[in-house]
Amino acid sequence: MPRISKKVKKSTEAAEKGDAEAQFDLGRRCYEGDGVMTNQAESFNWFRKAGEQGHAEAQYRLAEFYKYGQVAAINQTEAAKWFQKAAEQGHLLAQLGLGSAHFYGRGVTLDYTEAAKWYGKAAEQGNAMAQFLFGNCCDFGKGVTPNKSEAARWYGKAAEQEHFIAQYRIGLCYVNGEGVPKDIHCGAMWLRKVAEQGDVQAQLELGKCCPDRDEGVMWLREAAAQGNLEAQLRVYRAYAHGDDVMKNAAEAEKWRETIMKEHGLDANMLEPVFAWKDL
Repeated sequence: MPRISKKVKKSTEAAEKGDAEAQFDLGRRCYEGDGVMTNQAESFNWFRKAGEQGHAEAQYRLAEFYKYGQVAAINQTEAAKWFQKAAEQGHLLAQLGLGSAHFYGRGVTLDYTEAAKWYGKAAEQGNAMAQFLFGNCCDFGKGVTPNKSEAARWYGKAAEQEHFIAQYRIGLCYVNGEGVPKDIHCGAMWLRKVAEQGDVQAQLELGKCCPDRDEGVMWLREAAAQGNLEAQLRVYRAYAHGDDVMKNAAEAEKWRETIMKEHGLDANMLEPVFAWKDL
């Protein structure tokens, strides 16, 4: 059993006298086993005492307890209530949690407008996930008027913080000229960051748009090797017709057989697809 330090004794005394900060500190210590034995039930009790006195971080921790069923049974209504209390005090992660509660209707009525509002507040505080989610709301008109420029702006902010999906989305924005001026090189740069992490969809899109067609075919092969049908079809056509690579009947036949084996498509079904020049 850990030796009780002077700090823990002092925190315990203050917590028992009603000091909210001390109550939170003791709850944290019980949760983490910092100077005391790990005890989630005690942690929950101290967080609740602090939360009831308006301590924002304690309120957020309580919401997480209810959301995931730690100690208390899962209760999304209680989770949303405590997220709300902390979010109204500007707690970033609580704003994010409350936004998701409204977006998915967990513990509150599904409300995209409220979701976008809270995602936006968290995004303004610099949280990458919130920036991506608010960008998504702007992109697809969830709770806000659709605005491709705003979507691209927020995707870009999240992408700069290494948010994986935001990097993919901003890449497509540049490739397609949605919300930003069309810039294939910039789009390829963002897609490459995701493709290099093994994402098959990014590999496919990079393979299709990459200005360097040798690299483009390489990424199509990477996606094809992961079983992506469109990539496999594109690689087949490249070798069958000499598109971006030297024509190679044996390599084309290899991919033709792979497609048949992996996707259950026979030659008669494939021919019309392979004849589609704009695949």
